[in-house]
Amino acid sequence: MRPQGLLFHTTNNWKKSSNAEMHAIYLKSEQSGVTGWHVTVDADQAIQHIPFKENTWHAGDGSQGHYNRHWIGMEICTDKVTRNEKLDDKTYQNAVETAAAIVRQFNFTRDQVQPHHVVKGKNCSWDKHFDRDQFREDVFALLEMDEMGKFKDISEERWSVDAIEEVVEEGLMVGFDDGTFRPTEPVTREQLAVILTRWKGGN
Repeated sequence: MRPQGLLFHTTNNWKKSSNAEMHAIYLKSEQSGVTGWHVTVDADQAIQHIPFKENTWHAGDGSQGHYNRHWIGMEICTDKVTRNEKLDDKTYQNAVETAAAIVRQFNFTRDQVQPHHVVKGKNCSWDKHFDRDQFREDVFALLEMDEMGKFKDISEERWSVDAIEEVVEEGLMVGFDDGTFRPTEPVTREQLAVILTRWKGGN
């Protein structure tokens, strides 16, 4: 498929073990049936399950449905909170950053980033966890900050500035929520996994 938008969901699975890795295992099992989506995000990582060029059955609008056929599905884990609590900051921020990377990759507009709620009125993303409109605004605010080059710790004279700009533009890496890039900070194994997953999704 040629992606036409990003539909964001919450997993609404409040068990403490229901993180992105667990959902990846679930999707690989026979239990998943025809259910599927492209990316799952938790507090620590984002796992891509299916290439963006392939459609999945995440929207509930049928085998020929517009959203199932043409939109990327992103599930946001709810394992850190109860059903009536606000989503934890780490998961929320990771979801914003992951959504921003997808939007940047496909040059989506605000109208092309929607909650699952728009399909059939389902309470998804779960309205107790975060404001759906604010989530979209936070995604585009992050993109605007990146486009303006507001990494507080990166100067135009830095030897690696061109390479940093390129990986940001490609959606492979994003800055931290304090406006820094932290160019000399070591990359963890899970951060590398996210970068490679994003790179794989773009090819």
